[in-house]
Amino acid sequence: MKSVIYVYLVMQFLGAESKSLYDALNPCHMSDPDFKTCYLNFLNRGIALVNNEIPGFKVPFTNPYKISSTNIDLNIENLGSANGTFKNIKVTNAFKVKINNIKYDLENLIFEYNLTHPKISAEAEFVLDGKLFSTSAHVEGSIKGKLTLVNSNIRLKYKIVERRGIKYFAVDDFKLQMYVGDAAVHIISNNPEEQPILDIIQNMFNQDARLYLDMLNPIYVERVETLVVRPLLDAALYIIPADKLLLK
Repeated sequence: MKSVIYVYLVMQFLGAESKSLYDALNPCHMSDPDFKTCYLNFLNRGIALVNNEIPGFKVPFTNPYKISSTNIDLNIENLGSANGTFKNIKVTNAFKVKINNIKYDLENLIFEYNLTHPKISAEAEFVLDGKLFSTSAHVEGSIKGKLTLVNSNIRLKYKIVERRGIKYFAVDDFKLQMYVGDAAVHIISNNPEEQPILDIIQNMFNQDARLYLDMLNPIYVERVETLVVRPLLDAALYIIPADKLLLK
């Protein structure tokens, strides 16, 4: 996925004629007396760009955002434990986000963003091996989920790196916190004989989503960081010079 992002950004820079990505983003001066307003506008333009809302630019991979596969070790109270492989993952509206607030320390290149996703949906195929209700199980199927009011807080510290005489930003420290307000899932087994046990799991989750979301929080936070946020962020920082993102 990261390589796809690199290629896309490079092509945008090399292929731009009447307008460039720099023009679309319109970066801020650190000395701007109203830096916060300028930076909020800059971020909102970046969000619009990723969501294909700026004419002349097309991001082909963001909605749905596709992830080939990931492995997850699950251990959920009252359900059981399993090793799960999820593949052909599609996340819709991953970047449809509202910025609630930003904080920053320009001298130390520290930025903190508070964000809300009103609604996200995801679907995937899965293979689970483990124990369900203390019974050994091998289950294959598909799952669809809807998440609402997803609040995120991202804290970033950047550093300056130099490549071929050009300065770029790179992530020096990254912290992500997430809270999902509510969720519902629909699970289908490839084997109809296994559907009743998946119906039980589905109903347990949907009846008390808050309990299971809290249990799963460390897992989905880590996956969002490594599979969604960091690949896009690292690729953009690798391509775009520092003085095109933040002007002195």
